[in-house]
Amino acid sequence: MKRRIVTFTTDFGTKDPYVAEMKAVILSGFPEVQLVDISHEVPPQDVVHASLVLWRSFRYFPRGTLHMAIVDPGVGTKRAFLIGTLPGHTFLAPDNGLLSPIVRDHPRMHLVSVSPERRRMGPARTFDGREWFAPCAVRLLKKEPLQKFGKKATAPVHLPEWKVLRKKGSLEGRILVKDHFGNAITNIRQTDLHRLGKGQMKKGFRIRVGKETVPVLSKTYGEGKRGELLALFGSAGLLELAVRDGNASEQFSLRPGDRISIFYGKDETKPTR
Repeated sequence: MKRRIVTFTTDFGTKDPYVAEMKAVILSGFPEVQLVDISHEVPPQDVVHASLVLWRSFRYFPRGTLHMAIVDPGVGTKRAFLIGTLPGHTFLAPDNGLLSPIVRDHPRMHLVSVSPERRRMGPARTFDGREWFAPCAVRLLKKEPLQKFGKKATAPVHLPEWKVLRKKGSLEGRILVKDHFGNAITNIRQTDLHRLGKGQMKKGFRIRVGKETVPVLSKTYGEGKRGELLALFGSAGLLELAVRDGNASEQFSLRPGDRISIFYGKDETKPTR
């Protein structure tokens, strides 16, 4: 029998036993499984950060992988859970927008909403990861039909932070996260930029964040002078702001949520954050 894989994306950290307890429940119910940690260092309650981590990582796992993503400020409340399926991948997450970018890229993704009344709860309402998500993972690994969990989700929560605004002559996005190196990763994809058109991009093209303007796109982090703000598309296909041999977020006070704009043609706007 092919060994199944379960991944974990959480804000639990590794100091406390929370992750181990979830793994113990899964291993007790389905020993023939390989458990893989994507990350347990998502900033506490940062659903946007978790959505980016899962979105960029899941596609590299083999077909048949089950992904558990638990960053859940609403733990124990009446918010629903989601079970999502794509060809080759299954997802377990709270219905708080964590799956937003995956649903955006796969609008036909099958989503099942599990209400608090339908879920099998253990005694601890403050730890849904151990009391519901882990037992649910075991049921899915054993190929229990989705209709036993709940009904099709008709209005899942979406994170507004992933929305890119398209205006005449510009795109407007937001910084999603700052990574370990201090690079500021935005929600603007290469495909968003391509929609501007090559001719339009050549005419007065520039990127603005706060009071800083970047006139060109770089291809690598090593381009440009030391201490100079760079803009490039990173390995996830998202626009990043970086500094050669430095920390862009610290040097230029870049924060998640800050506005970033891409212009072509005449720019009559004032710099804003």
